[in-house]
Amino acid sequence: MEFRKDVQEAIWTQLLGLMPERESELKDLWEKYQPKFNLVEDVTRDGKVILDAGLYREVRFNHRSMKLIWLASFVAWEGYCAVDAGWDTQQFELVRFKSLVAVFKKIMDADDPDTVPWPDSLPRPGTLPDATNDVQLRAAAELAIFASGWALLHEIRHIKHQQDGTSSGPYGSKQELHDEEFSCDAFAAEFILEQVEQFAGSEGVDASRVRQKREMGLLHAMFALSMLTIERWGDSVSHPDTLSRIHRGLNIIGTTVEKDSLKCSCMSFIALSAIYPNSPQPFTVDE
Repeated sequence: MEFRKDVQEAIWTQLLGLMPERESELKDLWEKYQPKFNLVEDVTRDGKVILDAGLYREVRFNHRSMKLIWLASFVAWEGYCAVDAGWDTQQFELVRFKSLVAVFKKIMDADDPDTVPWPDSLPRPGTLPDATNDVQLRAAAELAIFASGWALLHEIRHIKHQQDGTSSGPYGSKQELHDEEFSCDAFAAEFILEQVEQFAGSEGVDASRVRQKREMGLLHAMFALSMLTIERWGDSVSHPDTLSRIHRGLNIIGTTVEKDSLKCSCMSFIALSAIYPNSPQPFTVDE
């Protein structure tokens, strides 16, 4: 199988840009495990949304999966803004939120996702808006990059499990398969959060602000997970239920009620429940 050099370089650049303080560890991962990132077609015999790891080195993904994670970040941000604006009256204007969710569903289901018109008001995937012109769009875009970074680190942990001989394997028990998924989720979240203070110190910035941003990126990843599993939120043989995965992520982030990152995410999930009453709701209204 041929792996494109530009794809490998793009993944490396993204992860290093998100966590520059972990450059030496990323280099060690690359040298020891030699992950290979394979960009596949938007429709394969394995389905439409492709983001997985196998064969001890290969991480497969397609444009559709990255596009959906990008869009999910803007859906989450729009949900937060809508619910925040109507919080006092509990009257939420969700027309735009619902329209973005509809686009998300069309991209997820279409045979050719490029035929689905992209929302005019949103930047194309991978494009960072100028913060001076629209700080909210810029924020959602940056959080989308963290969300996709979390997803890629999750798959890298699968490669580590496979090479280290700790993988459940395709014939593992349901519990073993679920435990590996939890392990990969935790690895990705901890890799992003663990050395916030080191990065903040090297840059001379407030560590609490850096952590808040990264937490919001992880929470956007959890929201994207909920979107990618729409109406399939229960467990399967291979994966735990979505809400359990989110709760595990929250345990790593910490659930201090005063955290602005948690409040924002809470509102995004509340907005989603207006369309899907059975969607995962990891927060109580009081939070």
